[in-house]
Amino acid sequence: MEDLIKRLLSGEGKLSFLLLEARDFANETENQEFLNFINSEVDGYKDDIPSYRIISGRIKAEFTDQMGRKIIQYLDLSGLNEQVNQVDNTNNINFNESRMYDGIGFIEDNLEQLTSGDGMALKPMPDGLIALLSKTLEPGNPGIKINQIYHEVGIAAVKHVLTKVREETIKGLQDIKNRKLKKTNFKNTNDFPKF
Repeated sequence: MEDLIKRLLSGEGKLSFLLLEARDFANETENQEFLNFINSEVDGYKDDIPSYRIISGRIKAEFTDQMGRKIIQYLDLSGLNEQVNQVDNTNNINFNESRMYDGIGFIEDNLEQLTSGDGMALKPMPDGLIALLSKTLEPGNPGIKINQIYHEVGIAAVKHVLTKVREETIKGLQDIKNRKLKKTNFKNTNDFPKF
């Protein structure tokens, strides 16, 4: 376990592989919360995600105009956020936020592929949102077709997700180590002769 903690602290090795090692230690303990954390980080999240996996960014859209020209433009969807939240009543929809449900291995592999010189990454938005925006924008703008919409997020913000996962994994492993030490120390004190 010490070697794994050292590699996590130094940033050595792929985090996805280190999490698989950490899962072995988590399986040996009764720390279900830590095991759930590792499984979610390895396999990806289904529903609720930690706050460090919500990244703010800008909306970048690719249009085709009536002449067939490709137009790339940033969109301000803050008004749409308010309209959707009034209907939804949860007040937690923000189109300027990108939620990263993917497993760490997927995130790591995609970071390796990024070659953007501007320090930004593009994450495609769901097709449902493209359809919604098309219905909203196209009637007032005949001949305009939305091809794709992306969240543009900073690569540093995506790397921060990896850093937070390393930190939480280190904390979990240190907790396991401390619990083992306490159990060992407690057992050893019973071995002392009584006077």
